[in-house]
Amino acid sequence: MRPRLKDVFWERYGAELGLVFDAREQVRLDDPDGAVELLLDLMRKGSRTPPELADVVGVPLHAVDRIIAELDAHRLLVDDDRAGRIGTDASERYADNLAFFDRYATLAVGREDMQERVHAAHVLVLGLGGVNTTVVGHLCGFGVDRLTLVDAGTIGVRDLARQQLARWRDVGTRTARRAAVWVRDIDPSMQVDAVDVGVGDAAAFGAVLDRFCPDIVVADVDGTVDVDLWVNAACVARNVPFIRAATKQTTATVYSVDPGRSACVACAAGTSVGQSPDVLRLLRERPAAGLGMGPVSGMLASLAALEILRYVTGYEPPAYAGQPMRIEFGAGTDMRRLAWRRDTACGICAPAQRRSA
Repeated sequence: MRPRLKDVFWERYGAELGLVFDAREQVRLDDPDGAVELLLDLMRKGSRTPPELADVVGVPLHAVDRIIAELDAHRLLVDDDRAGRIGTDASERYADNLAFFDRYATLAVGREDMQERVHAAHVLVLGLGGVNTTVVGHLCGFGVDRLTLVDAGTIGVRDLARQQLARWRDVGTRTARRAAVWVRDIDPSMQVDAVDVGVGDAAAFGAVLDRFCPDIVVADVDGTVDVDLWVNAACVARNVPFIRAATKQTTATVYSVDPGRSACVACAAGTSVGQSPDVLRLLRERPAAGLGMGPVSGMLASLAALEILRYVTGYEPPAYAGQPMRIEFGAGTDMRRLAWRRDTACGICAPAQRRSA
């Protein structure tokens, strides 16, 4: 391991150093003799191992290890021995991704590790409305290696207002098959399966999951009020996390379910855990088609895509698992989290195995 300090600056306050990487947080370290400041200077290059750092600074190795552990706890270090695995072309292709991941990288998981996790991911996209077609574009940009696109619809004229990838020549074509063409146009190396079948209950969707075995699902499907229930039942039974974007009348919600860890949709059906009225209304109101315009779809797609990235890379824990994000478009796009409690006696998610973090 060769720890390298991120783009951190510091200022001395008497016997203390104040380190800043993110403006939201300042780290204070005791440094009465200047040894820590020298250590920080040496770690800017990332060329020395901890024993070599201890030797140059002239302090015991356990003292260097303690400082490294504290800095790493605040995500201020990366391991240069873990860098360089992605070639020059890929580094250029994913430069923005890598820059984003660098903010969250640690000694154990570097930015290239996160990009490799993205590349290894298999995402099943259930429904190709305005939200999920935009999500597909994000997933292609992330570099996800495999997509399974499930939809039994046909592209219509109204889709031109909300599906960013759709063109006039696409009107009348089958949505799943055309979306697969879009993906291959963006990146010919991606594996993509077009599943042009109707899925309207847990059994039908479970059969699709069993056939393709995705790592994660993102669902954008309208219809009856039980959509959330059957998507939940099929995914939780197979220990597959899913993200769902749902629109109502003037509101929309993005939530996710992490089987074995978070509350599932069925938890809200019981009254024993005392769910809030907002959560009950969220899941019992019939989905509406009144918020399908482009900017709304784009906003929901961005929230859903970032949640996928959380599950796939672990750059931070899932944000909307047990904490749905509700967006009110008639109130200046007000956004707030809802409390969604897990029912330990839930017949759907209680048997689910706890996924590794």
